Amino acid sequence: MVIAAILIVIVAVIAGVKWYLESRPVTVNLDDYVTVTCSGYDTMGTAEVTIDSEAFLADYADKIETRDEYADKAQYYMKLSDDYSSVADMLINGGFLVFSLDETESLSNGDVITVVWDAETSDAETYFNISLNYSNIEYTVNELTEIETVDIFEGVEVKFAGIAPDVSAEVVSSNQWLDASYYTLSQTVGLEENDIITISVSDSVADALLESYGITPKSQTKQVAVTGTAHYANTLEDITDSALAKMQSQSEDALKAYAASDWNETASLLSMEYLGCYFLYIKDYDAWSETNYIYIVYKVNAKQQDTEHTYYWYTRFSDGIVLADGTFSIDYSDYNTPSNTFRVKTEKDGATKYLYYYGYEDLDTMFNKTVTSKIDLYTYESSVAES
Repeated sequence: MVIAAILIVIVAVIAGVKWYLESRPVTVNLDDYVTVTCSGYDTMGTAEVTIDSEAFLADYADKIETRDEYADKAQYYMKLSDDYSSVADMLINGGFLVFSLDETESLSNGDVITVVWDAETSDAETYFNISLNYSNIEYTVNELTEIETVDIFEGVEVKFAGIAPDVSAEVVSSNQWLDASYYTLSQTVGLEENDIITISVSDSVADALLESYGITPKSQTKQVAVTGTAHYANTLEDITDSALAKMQSQSEDALKAYAASDWNETASLLSMEYLGCYFLYIKDYDAWSETNYIYIVYKVNAKQQDTEHTYYWYTRFSDGIVLADGTFSIDYSDYNTPSNTFRVKTEKDGATKYLYYYGYEDLDTMFNKTVTSKIDLYTYESSVAES
């Protein structure tokens, strides 16, 4: 009897031990399955944490069960879903393991980020017959691509066109990262020679370069001088001696031709004396107005019926230009002569003759009509001197 009792006790102990071994929680070392991945560029990297569910299931697919009181409920949900192949699959992929990274964005190489397990919001040990081992894992970021500093103005030109003070500017780019549309000019019209303008890219463009290519500009701005342009002559000194000689020649030919064709047979042109120039330059540029006027002024001696008299005459040229190489240019065939007229009366042998001259009887009147009348719109210089 004693032996039988002892055997019964031994069997019971063995059964108890077996029941304990089978029912005790399965220890799960979560840290073994954690992977932290960082990507992107230094100073703006991102990170994510994942669990290697394939490795986890290979180790625990046939070892993890729900606690007895939740077994029926677990089987019910597994039947409703094709997502879970086992209880372990439900554990790993069903949202029971709550973890995150304390930092995921704007990361730099050398930053230390931490995998944080949120045991307080996890129901894993409540529903599953497991015991979780885990720690807050620290991870040092080191795989981010280094950012390269580049000159984003390499291959970028600012081209100028037009005549100062109305030069226009545009960007032309053969830059490997940005076409011309990404660059902004501080001023694109109304430019003059030696003006300084700024070419730039916006912060958003710089951010896009960093995100897309891992590059950052050495500078987002660059100053450019307006050069190589023509400009409207704005002083008498801009008119070269050769240009002045051509305007004088054209002026003298014009008056000689007019006298020959329009004066009557009793009148004749005795001489023309070049007195100098009136030069007018517009105060406020206007594309619809002449920018400069050049008056070539003459003292004219004429004779009618043996009576000599003197008057003043001019040819007026406009919009003279100084080219980029310093050459003065103007349309020598485009000029005006005075529209003002006055009448000269002469008598000879009882015969009275009248001759109308285009011009002015005195120099002051010419100056008032040509210069003073425009003084509100133009500045002026004069080299005219009465002989």
